[in-house]
Amino acid sequence: FGLMQDLPQTRIETPIHGRSFRGENIDGSDCGRRTSAPSRRHTVELGGSGVFAPFRRIGREKNAQLSAGGQVFGARGPGEFEVDIELDLGELRVIRSEFSEHGFGAPKIQQERCCIYTALVPSEHYMHTLDRKVGVPFFDRVREVPIDWNFDKPRVAFAQLDHIGRQAYIETKYRIRQHSSCSSFKYLLSVKLMELEARCRRIGPNKSGRLLDLLVFPEVFVPRSFLGTLQGFSDRVGAMVIAGVDYPEGEEESNANEYAVICPGHPTSWYRKITRSQYDAHRNNVDERMPMRRGEELLRLVGAGGRGIGVLICYDYSHFDLMWSLNLNRRDMPLDLTVVVAHNPFGELYRSCCIADAHRFYQFVLMCNVAEYGGSGVFGPLRAAGARQVLADAAKGVETVALVDLDLGELHTARHSLDQGLYYGKLMRRPGVFQRRWP
Repeated sequence: FGLMQDLPQTRIETPIHGRSFRGENIDGSDCGRRTSAPSRRHTVELGGSGVFAPFRRIGREKNAQLSAGGQVFGARGPGEFEVDIELDLGELRVIRSEFSEHGFGAPKIQQERCCIYTALVPSEHYMHTLDRKVGVPFFDRVREVPIDWNFDKPRVAFAQLDHIGRQAYIETKYRIRQHSSCSSFKYLLSVKLMELEARCRRIGPNKSGRLLDLLVFPEVFVPRSFLGTLQGFSDRVGAMVIAGVDYPEGEEESNANEYAVICPGHPTSWYRKITRSQYDAHRNNVDERMPMRRGEELLRLVGAGGRGIGVLICYDYSHFDLMWSLNLNRRDMPLDLTVVVAHNPFGELYRSCCIADAHRFYQFVLMCNVAEYGGSGVFGPLRAAGARQVLADAAKGVETVALVDLDLGELHTARHSLDQGLYYGKLMRRPGVFQRRWP
């Protein structure tokens, strides 16, 4: 496959060199197809050309080449070049079939047959997940919960912190409130809350009169026995708290991955994860898995005038149809903010998705991951100083509770503006979702 990054007057088609791609079909026959590829081509002044594939690594040796976010080849910054890249489409088809048939067991099979790629685990569209065959993840409806929230200039925070420890999850079957170290873990969380409250009081209330509008914790992170403390924090500072919590009471049949939505003076709302990832409900350290109950509803938090916030749990966010339905199912306008609570090693991949969706839906996206994996941040359709579209970004291995001020009023105005007026402004021009309405 040939890829060129050159001057603007060059023809638009990406050149395909007349050779067959190396690889085999599932039946062992030669693949031999010439076709287009997942590529991005740009002019020399802007850069950013690339080829992408669902591979974590190319090569299985100890120091295998890493492929950040599935990028097989990429160029940043200006430069003129032409490169030949071999696309192993036959192997990709084999990998797809293995995930479809064997689900979470596919990586072991690929390792045993010495596949040269370490593949990203695909969405449920291409993977059997113990209790469900390959297909679109099922949900029954989008539930809307009314909230009284500041949709003008909210102050938001995400808590990228160290988790209680991997062994604590296994020993308690993800009910970490039962672990012997839970008391000390909750003490550390209480200290972080006190520090955050002190910072907010030093800054002073915003125009809404609140010290803080939103605080987010990672997936399966907060012990349920700590929710009372979070409710007290919410009542004092006026913040909505979104927290991934440990599994509910009961035996393995009661397992569920959920987050809690805590608002000042209101009952707690709940969302249950719709999909099941490779990291959910491990019974032990040798890949035995427990059952897990799935959710059947997406959840929107909706304020005055229909403006709203959506929240997804980790692997749910890997499914574009869930993200689209959360934003646009029976709506004419995407939500102002999407929150992703995560506990996932692929922080870099999720960060790339957040940046893409911030522009695709012309909204702010907040992701909160654990400190071990990093990648937490706040992203928006802004020509921001430093990294484009990034308002805050937390590195791997760093504990932080980051504060960010959003301007949703400015976003709302830009959504109803002409693109010509946005060309030189702070906000980027609007994407196609504002040019066309889907049924």
